Amino acid sequence: MRILQIHPIMKTLHGSERTLIELTKRLIADGHHVEIRSLFIADECQQRLNPEAKLSQFGLTFGMDGFWAAVLQYTALPFLTLPLMLKKGEFDVIIAHAAGSLPASAILRKINGGKLIYLCQEPPRFAYDLYEETKRRLGLVKRVLFVLLVPLLKLVDQVSVRMADFVVANSGYSREVIQGIYKHSRVVTDYLGVDTDMFSNKGGDGIRGKHHLDNKLALLSVGKLHPRKNLILQLEMIKRLSERNNQIHLLIVGNGQQEEELLNMARNLGISDNIIFAGSVIEELPEYYSGSDIFIFTAKKEPYGLVVIEAMAAGKPVIVPDEGGPTETVIDGQTGLIYEQGNIDDLCQKVQSLIDNPEKRRQMGENGKARALMFSWDNFYEKLKESWEHRQ
Repeated sequence: MRILQIHPIMKTLHGSERTLIELTKRLIADGHHVEIRSLFIADECQQRLNPEAKLSQFGLTFGMDGFWAAVLQYTALPFLTLPLMLKKGEFDVIIAHAAGSLPASAILRKINGGKLIYLCQEPPRFAYDLYEETKRRLGLVKRVLFVLLVPLLKLVDQVSVRMADFVVANSGYSREVIQGIYKHSRVVTDYLGVDTDMFSNKGGDGIRGKHHLDNKLALLSVGKLHPRKNLILQLEMIKRLSERNNQIHLLIVGNGQQEEELLNMARNLGISDNIIFAGSVIEELPEYYSGSDIFIFTAKKEPYGLVVIEAMAAGKPVIVPDEGGPTETVIDGQTGLIYEQGNIDDLCQKVQSLIDNPEKRRQMGENGKARALMFSWDNFYEKLKESWEHRQ
């Protein structure tokens, strides 16, 4: 079959980019012709793509995310796919990765036919559950534009999703959210995979030495520095824990719009020496997992939480909130601990219980490694094939 994959912007190796890369490997191995179109494909993504895949990009990227990125993606991507709209029947299957690729994918499906599969990492949350929060953070002019444009983008999003033959959710929680928003009758759950070989049995001594963490206890957080990741709660946690034991440190891997706010907060709380902002790392990421002692995840209503599975694959105990996708991947008391979202007392108590019990950390880490094997890319691909073949 001829398969077209559309991704808005492949800037780095986040969940949707990894999904496209791993899916491309398996589609080509199964003998399919694969073409990929995106506004921008970073070198680190291109290097990991099967060279047999045909790539087309504008080379266009921009230093923004969320709502403003969506506006540009919704309007620019159809121009990138315009030549394909003149070739009826060019593709048997169109796979849309992330919300920004949907309008172009839906137009192609309408004009050219073929099956449209939407791999929905999550709906554009600025238009739904994070609408008020996003609006509050904008200046006056941007807020006016936001209020005017969101209803239009929301309409485009709703219409585009309904044109998909089926939607793939990355967790049971995400499936419920998608069905609630879009009322789509064909939504399947397919958990994203993790390359367990990449994250297991990696040495972390280099990372501990690099950040002067020898003989210290290292907590790790990985993800965008964004308000919905709830990193302020992690800084408050370190403030409390370090008052009892100043040898506790938090490694924060990632970058984003909230970086300056978090740096200022760490200074104001007097915990700058206990917080390490490592920035965005790609090649060294497995070593960061291996070099840590406990993985902390505090995001609000996260649809899946791929980094949680990566931490488990690295043999680390994980602490996650009692909402969203991580509650489906973490077994409370066996592979990690689940705390009440937003409850700083509960979070600190759960972290302290693992700090005080190295053997419990070790056992949870071993259990997590075994659990992570269930979430493989091969399993993801087989479930996806089963879903689309069932709907032929």
